[in-house]
Amino acid sequence: MISLLFFIIAAGLYGIRRQGKAIPISVIIIFMSFGAISSTMVKFIYFGEDYQAYQKLNWQPLAPSKIEDYLAQGYRVFVDITADWCNVCAANKANALHRNEAIKVFENSNIILMRGDLSQSNPIATQYLNANQALGLPYNRFYTPTHPQGIELPRELTLETLLNVLKKP
Repeated sequence: MISLLFFIIAAGLYGIRRQGKAIPISVIIIFMSFGAISSTMVKFIYFGEDYQAYQKLNWQPLAPSKIEDYLAQGYRVFVDITADWCNVCAANKANALHRNEAIKVFENSNIILMRGDLSQSNPIATQYLNANQALGLPYNRFYTPTHPQGIELPRELTLETLLNVLKKP
């Protein structure tokens, strides 16, 4: 779509130039700026990742009573409390949870993924948040055998922060 727009503008400028009329410098500067902004937007939006890779992950419904059993078996447990209406939750998915590097760690490690969805009423997720004195969404906690109480992650996740926490034994 952007390429088509560039073609139309370039053809228009060529037509003006062919008629012997001068093309104002401001039009050329605007055209170049638009090209630079467009290419930057494409680079920013497209990380070169498989945006559907996260669908391979096996998320289980949140079951706080099972966490201790999983830890005893040597698993680690990642808890994600989210909601469809939560903008920060969506940003965390795009910036960290659904990124290829994080997905590879989730797939290739002994990590059980649990999700509590508050898009609709969910008493288990609500009780879990209250028990952990969480102030809102999103809420992520990572349990390991050496951290049985769990490590609370910041509300706004970065890929670097997530990967550093997932390295914990």
